[in-house]
Amino acid sequence: TLKKRLQVTDGSLGVHLQKLEEIEYIKSKKAFVGRRPKTTYHLTHTGKQALRKYLDSMQQLLNQVKKTK
Repeated sequence: TLKKRLQVTDGSLGVHLQKLEEIEYIKSKKAFVGRRPKTTYHLTHTGKQALRKYLDSMQQLLNQVKKTK
């Protein structure tokens, strides 16, 4: 799902997910569905905090742009 939605290659997605896991923003769970491997990712508490901080920063930027119009 991530690969399709983000329109990225396996390698690129894998590197990004690995980095996010290293800094504990996400956790992965690997399983098999039938004979096919399936990996599920979840945001950690730390990841949710970082995402909120990023979104707050982007909102502040948008607010500043609106003020300058």
